[in-house]
Amino acid sequence: YQRRVHGLGVSGNVTLGKRRVKEGRPTNGIGLFNMPYTTTAEEFTAILNEHPGFSNYKFVTFPDGSFKGIAFAYFDTVENASAARDALQGLVIGTQNVDVKFAARMVDFGPASI
Repeated sequence: YQRRVHGLGVSGNVTLGKRRVKEGRPTNGIGLFNMPYTTTAEEFTAILNEHPGFSNYKFVTFPDGSFKGIAFAYFDTVENASAARDALQGLVIGTQNVDVKFAARMVDFGPASI
């Protein structure tokens, strides 16, 4: 993010980098941040399908529909989301280190059908 700085008669914008958000309590969702904009849904689901209980996902997009590098994956239980989060620490896609954290909210997909 950028911040306006003033000092010694000079002012300008300074880029300070991405704002880090503190991780909250465990939920049944995980957020994956700093993914390459070129990541496809197929690539993303291939990574998440390796983890038990993966049930749904959401890509965050710009107004034009292009991928913003942020996605959320949801699991059937908090325990499965926690195991996936732990397993995905250190994930690299292309040349980018992906930041994996718990999603801020629980998502209820209703009762499972068998």
